[in-house]
This record gives sequence, structure tokens and C-alpha cells, in this order.
Amino acid sequence: MKGVHHSYALVDEVIAPTPERSRDEAVVELARRFFAGHGPATVKDFTRWATMTITDTRAALAQIGDELEEVEVDGIPHWFDPTQVRRRSAAAPAAYLFPAYDEAMLTYPQVNFPALPHHPYAEHPDPFWAFIVLDGSNVGLWKRTVRPAVVQVEVRLAPSVSSEGRDQIRVAAQRLSYFLERDLSLIENEGTPHLWGGDLGHPSRRRRRADG
Repeated sequence: MKGVHHSYALVDEVIAPTPERSRDEAVVELARRFFAGHGPATVKDFTRWATMTITDTRAALAQIGDELEEVEVDGIPHWFDPTQVRRRSAAAPAAYLFPAYDEAMLTYPQVNFPALPHHPYAEHPDPFWAFIVLDGSNVGLWKRTVRPAVVQVEVRLAPSVSSEGRDQIRVAAQRLSYFLERDLSLIENEGTPHLWGGDLGHPSRRRRRADG
């Protein structure tokens, strides 16, 4: 970023040249990097992320061999690189305001953040409201409105979120305001907000009318 604008550069100008790989070699390297950076993850997690076939993925895993370890979660095999040190520490934040299409929420359909009871909107995504994760649980929704001097953050939380948890969510909103270099206006409302598509839900999930 340069100020508020994205900047771009030619790949050849910023990345050193590397030897060419065959397609199979490239798939193996892509799988190795994915499971090292995203594991534990499933074959379906990788195929969705990389737009690869299950056959290609299984062939790549066979070539990677013992470099990855396998663990079952709810009976589903997951792979990870045991040499990678987990980077989370006791000092890591407890609450996160995830973007609407954040990779952490989309990449892992099998193992995701469980929603608290009476979550304001736990089942389907909305392009204007994103999830709030607190201590590994999906606890509510949030959206932002950026103005010249203020960023307004509105949250809708499950009723069971504690006062300490709400304080952590405020800290997460404050981190956002610092990043945007604006003052914070935090608004906490209750219940399900007005979601895109209204009572019919997300347009992509509506039942199509029968032809004829």
C-alpha cells in the first residue's frame, strides 16, 4: 500500500528467477507449501484452495511421503508439516474481526470455528457482515464504515459472550482503528441485522424456480 492506494510491480522485477518445473513437480511443491502453511488440512481443503483435482492431490501427497504427518479429525484425514513451529503464543490476541471472505473462514469447511448458541447469523455468509472469532469460537458479526476521521465498527454478539470477551472484541476493533489511522466508534447492537437478500436469504442460496 502507498497511502490508501494499492501499488503493483512486475513479477520479474521483484522475484528472483527459478528453474522451470514440470506440471507434476509444480503440483507437488504447491501441495507441500499449502500443508506446511495451512495444515492440518484435508485433501478437499487443498483442492478448493488450489483448484486442483483430488487425483492430482493424492498423487502429490504420495510423492511428498513422510515429509508430512497425517492425523484424523472426526474420522477425516488431515495433513501437516511437523517441522513447522506453531506461531501462536500466550500473548496472541483473543479476539479477531475476520474479513467477510477471509481464508481462515473459507478454507476449512470440515474443521471451522463453532458458533455459540443464539449466534445472530451463524449458518450462511453475508457479503457485508463478517464473523467475529473469540478464543476459537464464532461469537458474532461485525461490519465497518470508514469515514475521513473515524472508523465505525458495528458488532452483533451472541448473548453468552462475557464482559471480558466483549472487552477483547473492543481491543480487536481498536487495532483496526490504529491500522486505519482513525478514531474508533464502536456500536454494539443486538439480534440479527438486516442481511443481504432479506428474509429470502443470500441470493446464491435461494431455490431456483422450476422451468416452464
